[in-house]
Amino acid sequence: MRTILVIACFVLLGCQQPAQQEGSADQKQTQSNETTATVKKIENVERNVQWQIARIQYFDHEGGFFGLVTEDNKRYLPLNLATEFQQHNAKVRFTGKTKPDVMTIKQWGTPFEIEKIEIIEKGVSRTELTH
Repeated sequence: MRTILVIACFVLLGCQQPAQQEGSADQKQTQSNETTATVKKIENVERNVQWQIARIQYFDHEGGFFGLVTEDNKRYLPLNLATEFQQHNAKVRFTGKTKPDVMTIKQWGTPFEIEKIEIIEKGVSRTELTH
């Protein structure tokens, strides 16, 4: 019984986190500001997408959805793709913003809000895909 108690004490002591050195409040605030600035800079860079060309692809898993696959294989999950553009393999020109903070049930691409979109080459309509 005594051996078990000694082993339990060592296990508990081994699980403790090491003590951290306390820095001055100014150092902590500076580090916090630098981290916040870095996060905001990354967010702003990733959010705006210039005009790009992509193919609209229909994926038949997770309930079925349309995605944009660019010429350099970036994948965007459009949150607001109008019905008239829901054409499998249509070639489009588009611009908009990524929405990295949006969660979806689709395990595919970066959530994306389309601002402008134009069809370059028609594809197969959604109704033709299901028949």
